[in-house]
Amino acid sequence: MESRKEIIYFTQNGISAKAMRAAEVFSRTKSVDSFDPNIVFELLVLANRFCCDEMKSACDSYLASLVDDMDSAVLLIEYGLAETAYLLVAACLQVFLRELPNSMHNQNVMKLFCSSEAREKLASVGHASFLLYSFLSQIAMEEDMKSNTTVMLLERMVECATVDWQKQLALHQLGCVMLERKEYKDAQKWFESAVQAGHVYSLVGVARATNKRGHKYKAYKLMNSLVSEYPPSGWMYQERALYSSGKELMMDLNTATEMDPTLSYPYKYRAISLMEEDKIGAAISEINKIIGFKVSPDCLSLRAWF
Repeated sequence: MESRKEIIYFTQNGISAKAMRAAEVFSRTKSVDSFDPNIVFELLVLANRFCCDEMKSACDSYLASLVDDMDSAVLLIEYGLAETAYLLVAACLQVFLRELPNSMHNQNVMKLFCSSEAREKLASVGHASFLLYSFLSQIAMEEDMKSNTTVMLLERMVECATVDWQKQLALHQLGCVMLERKEYKDAQKWFESAVQAGHVYSLVGVARATNKRGHKYKAYKLMNSLVSEYPPSGWMYQERALYSSGKELMMDLNTATEMDPTLSYPYKYRAISLMEEDKIGAAISEINKIIGFKVSPDCLSLRAWF
């Protein structure tokens, strides 16, 4: 508001006399490199208040150069967000990202990302993007898929989504995390939102959450409608088999293998079924089929158990 006044009283603006003298020096030299960092902070505030873009840019660049470790980044990013200093915030974020996944366990760092208010602050300086939250969410899921931090980062990821594929991905991942946390009602809600956004595969999540809530037949009907309404694929039959029994179950698993030989679950199920019938040789032969072109620890463990 001061920048619009005809007469400005600098004695009442909260800026020290040293900072005012520094502003006068800057007006001649166009540099802040010789000033103490605290003075540069004051100049940044002054530049913002009176719309001095040139001085703000110089202060922003200088303060960004001071960020060299986690402690300085945690300290300076608050100033950067308060004064919408793009370069300073970017320098701090660079340190946080470089220190991942360790920085994920720093509460002072995570509070800068996890809440809606924090995301809005980052957005105000142009640093809250879908890609940023997608990256952070992926790291969080690898560290601890069930953590509250993971959930909050994914929620911010949803807020950052602007196009269909971004919404589908974020909503589906939230569903997966809630399923892992055994919060089946919320998992079903997020998967259903992903389906509404156009993510057909999320119907699998809806069915799994529905089954976990004690509605196996409803889950079967969901997968049956998926098989009927969309071009057939191996994973559809594999998923429907989870809610089938007897001959229909085996038929679905066999169809899944025919359509997609890389799916390991049908081989494992058939191998265990053969083992239960004391057909050890046939069971080993079945599990060898998948190991022959797709080695995985669980398949190797299963063969060793046979």
